[in-house]
Amino acid sequence: MPRKPKRYLLPLYERVMKRWMSATFWLGIFLVGFGAASWFYAHQFSDLNIYMLLGAGAFAFLVTLILFLIRKSAYIQLYPAYLRIVTPFMRVNVGYKSIKRTNTAEMSNLFSMKNIRGMRREIISPFMKYTVIVLNLDRFPRAPWLLHTFLSPFFFMPMDKTPHFILLVDNWLDFSTDLESSRASAIQYTPPQQQSPLLMVSDRAKPPSKKRKKGLLTGLGDDEKKK
Repeated sequence: MPRKPKRYLLPLYERVMKRWMSATFWLGIFLVGFGAASWFYAHQFSDLNIYMLLGAGAFAFLVTLILFLIRKSAYIQLYPAYLRIVTPFMRVNVGYKSIKRTNTAEMSNLFSMKNIRGMRREIISPFMKYTVIVLNLDRFPRAPWLLHTFLSPFFFMPMDKTPHFILLVDNWLDFSTDLESSRASAIQYTPPQQQSPLLMVSDRAKPPSKKRKKGLLTGLGDDEKKK
């Protein structure tokens, strides 16, 4: 059984999941606590309202559990012919032959904190000193609008419409080495050409050519034709 490729985790997605986990967990605590307090002390609330509060709290805990289970579900794998980007919402295969070049850069050189606001600023701030791998492609593997919808905005440089991906992984040095090795193997490898079965059958159907035996009288007829 072939060995599965190594997973290079995308820490940006893991940070987002942990933030949502914290929010849904404390929301569940609040709803269940408020529902329990209403059950014992606020008799003016109807049973239906209390059940709805407890149910909403239970749902928040369920979402927290799901987020905990999928917190490491965003990663990159290197296959013999392509690399696969996996996120909770999308999977993208990028063929090595479509990669024109790769280069490394610091996150702070690609994104300016002055232009990032709100939650995005809080998410990206711990990774501004990280080294990333930039893939320059000859074309996007899918429609650009689809990629921009389902992938993180930090996969793409602002105001740059050229096909590319920014890959922030947990171990960029090992990933870069394995990526270049996989690219070199994919470009140098050419699959062997197989002969068509129809051609093989037709070759077998041909009768063997008869060889003329050489003898003493061989060539007499040729001499007469030349005359």
